[in-house]
Amino acid sequence: MATSSVDKMVMLWDVRQMGEQAPKPLYTLPHDKAVNKAQFSSTTNRLLTTDQHSQVRVYGDEPFQLVSLCGPKSHLTKGPVQDCFNSELSRSTSG
Repeated sequence: MATSSVDKMVMLWDVRQMGEQAPKPLYTLPHDKAVNKAQFSSTTNRLLTTDQHSQVRVYGDEPFQLVSLCGPKSHLTKGPVQDCFNSELSRSTSG
């Protein structure tokens, strides 16, 4: 599971380890600004994040290394975000 926050972090968790004790994230992915969203691709093992600096980041599968950084843009709408993600996905599936 991925969580994003205004603390400029995306954290990846193993929900099987969430019990009575305080869980610890498997990975912590720092950003420059507060993170608006983190979403896994439905077709690859990639993670897409967007932050308030208008950056779109694409992380590869475990250990979640940064693969692509798009932006900043003055205003992100569904189009540019989707275009950035689709561009990265097409590169990862065509090779």
